[in-house]
This record gives sequence, structure tokens and C-alpha cells, in this order.
Amino acid sequence: MPLGWSYRRCMGIYLSAYSSLTYLEREDALRQPVDVASLADAECSLHALMDRESCLQRLGCGRSPVHLLISSCRKRVVSDWFACSLWPHEVPPGSFVSPVRGVYVSTPEFCFLQMASRLSRIELVRLGYELCSTYRFDPSNSRGFAGRRVLTTRERLLGYLEGAGNAPQAQKAAGALAWVADGSASPRETITSMLVSLPSEMGGREVGMPHLNWEVPAGAGEDGPRRFIDLYWPDRRFGLEYDSDLEHADPKGMTRDSIREKEIELKGIRLARVTNAELKTEKGRDLLHKTICRGLGKRYVEPSERTAYSRRALASLLLAPHHSML
Repeated sequence: MPLGWSYRRCMGIYLSAYSSLTYLEREDALRQPVDVASLADAECSLHALMDRESCLQRLGCGRSPVHLLISSCRKRVVSDWFACSLWPHEVPPGSFVSPVRGVYVSTPEFCFLQMASRLSRIELVRLGYELCSTYRFDPSNSRGFAGRRVLTTRERLLGYLEGAGNAPQAQKAAGALAWVADGSASPRETITSMLVSLPSEMGGREVGMPHLNWEVPAGAGEDGPRRFIDLYWPDRRFGLEYDSDLEHADPKGMTRDSIREKEIELKGIRLARVTNAELKTEKGRDLLHKTICRGLGKRYVEPSERTAYSRRALASLLLAPHHSML
């Protein structure tokens, strides 16, 4: 069915963040929102799911429990096959796509707003990174994740929240976006960026927001593969590279990285490196902090006991095994 289609509204089911991302990560997922003013016609019943079972399976959203949005507590039903979340408020513009008639899928921007009432500030920042990243979690992959297209951007999230008016948690969601960067290519890049850039009150090192996967411009007459820096502070021409256990340990990988690093440094960019093992220890994280401060021309300050505790707590949260904030 072509984008932008419209019809007389009928009863429908509205998928929430937990089920929506399964569909939105598909390459063929719709991006063009449809107009939805409220959830007054939302259904929440086993009959509604059975009626749309083939559609949900085709969209990849049929795994139980299916997470649905409803507008009133009176519609809430307890079931093993679906879970209901309440949204009694006005629906902001750009909140749903509708891949098939009668099925509405929350957009990444609406997912972010919904989850602001469920997640802590730190978790919400991490969710923002994941929505704006180029990876998805995949337990079947040896790395634990696989590539995908970007679901949204920080700019689009901010624009959506500006149009959300007085929607609950919109202010909290917008505040979290101040610490979100676009373009993370792996969970460890997300973690590294958060550890070094979050404010001290949240347990971060507060060195300044980096650009993720910054492309190094090619010089005149240069050809060959494109060069990217994992974390980059362009005003100081300083970058940080994360060395994964799988991709950088073999001799070919080490040679490739060495050549790439020299090519980047010849353009006047200073690079530092960090390994997974370093991130896992407090000593390694402190050494990384000192290295970044030197690279950015910042003064390193020994942390107070309270600050050190907050940093350990943040690292413990971010480095714990998880699948996704969703």
C-alpha cells in the first residue's frame, strides 16, 4: 500500500516501544507517519490479535507478548499474549506508521517518549544512543550485534519532542538528548562515549561530547578506503579508537589498524586507543580519562570519594550484560 494513504478510521491495535522496534529495524519498514490524534479507537483483546495474526507475523511483530497502547484503564486486560500500556494523552504528530490497515506502529521518536516514564536518565540516554546507532543486538552474531540502518537522529528526536507540547515526560526526554550522540556503530562505542562524556553527577567524566564515527576527509588526489574515527573531538583534532577483542587481535587486523592510524595522524590528528579490558577496570578507565584530558588540553582532577563511587556505579550499569534498553 503506498505511503501517505488514508481511509476512514476503524478500530485498530497500536504497538508500543517493546514491539515496534522489531518492525522498525526491518529494511522495508515504513518511515512516513500517518495522522493519529488519539487512541480512542485502540483495541486490546485476544480477538483483536487473532484477527491480525497473519499481519503481525508478516511484519515480524507477532512474538508474544505483543505490547499494545490503550487510552483508558477501562480497556486494560490481563493476558499472557499481550501487555497493555496506558497513553491517555493527546498523541503528538509523527507518532505512528501504519504498514497495514488496522495496525499502527510507534515511530522511534514516540518510542523514546514512551520509555521516558520507564527508564532512569542514564538508561534513557543509552536508549537514545541505540535509536540513533547503526547497530542492533543480535545474539546469533559472534559479536552480539549486527549492522542496520539508523532508525532516527538526535535532531529528529528533538524536533518530535518540540511538537509534543505538554506530553508527560517530554522535558525529561529532551534533557536526556543533551547527552546523546548520533552514529554509534557498536554497543562498546556507546558505552565508551557515555563513560567519558556524561556529566559528573551521572558518573561520567564530563570531557565534552564527541562525534562518533567521524569521517576523515580525503586529501587531494587520495583514493582508497574511507577512514573513520570512533570518537572524535574536532575542535582539538583528537580522536579515540576502541579496539574490540574480535576485530583487532589478529595479525592482519593489527597491521590494518597500524596503517590506518598512521594515515590519520599524517593529517594532523592525534589518536589514542582503548581496549575492552581497560574499560572493565577502574584503573584502566582512570588512565583513559587522563589520556583524553591531555589530548583535549583539559586539566585532570583527582575525584572525590563521592565522584569515584558515582563513576564505579555508572561503569557497573553500562558494562553489565544486556540485550537492549528496549
